[in-house]
Formats: sequence, C-alpha cells, structure tokens
Amino acid sequence: MKKIVVSLFVVSLLYFVVSAVHAASRWVKLGQVQVDGRHNSDEIKATDYYSFLKLHDNHPVDFDRIVAEYDSGEETLAQHNIIGGSKQWRLDGSWKLKGVKLWYSKANQWQTEVMLWGQRSRDDK
Repeated sequence: MKKIVVSLFVVSLLYFVVSAVHAASRWVKLGQVQVDGRHNSDEIKATDYYSFLKLHDNHPVDFDRIVAEYDSGEETLAQHNIIGGSKQWRLDGSWKLKGVKLWYSKANQWQTEVMLWGQRSRDDK
C-alpha cells in the first residue's frame, strides 16, 4: 500500500512539474519600452489573443495607469500609482489585443526597461 501511495505521489508531482514548465514556455515577449524621464507614456503593440499579460521592470516605476487596447475597445488593467516590479493580469482571451498603453511619472529616479509578456489564449495561431 505504501508503494502505491508513493508512486501516485511521484506521478502527481511529475505531472505538476511538466504542466508548470509547459505553461512557462508559453510566455512570449511582446515588447519593451525605455523609461528615462523624457516621456510620461508609451505603448507596446501586440496583435493576438492573450489570456495573461505580465509587466516587468528592473527598477521601480511609478505607473499612473495601464490600459489594454482591443479591436473592440479598451480595458483598464490598473490605475492610481502602481509601483513597478512584476505585475500579472488575467484577460478574457476572446478579444484580440492591439496593444498596451502605459502612463507613468516622469519623476522616476531610475532609467529602466519595462517589458511586456503575454501568454496566448489560442495555441493554434
């Protein structure tokens, strides 16, 4: 009985690890912008269907608003002074993304690169 329980645990653990690796490999880099204090907004273009978006920066950025723009309209992902780092959002996945607009404070202390990653909602594209 003990061998069966251990075997089931090992199989379950392997399934979890393989699933996590597969999900991580589906992230694609959609673009990046340089935050250097000269501008207070940028846009990263993306044209596909995504279930998740992830924004990452190397140094803290004081974001005022982050908006996903679709063919059919737009959705505010975050607003009101979001401190940078790594943020992730779940999207509907049935709307085609056109891009992501970023508004941030020009008073950022660091020059940093902000990267946008997406996880496609349709593997057939």
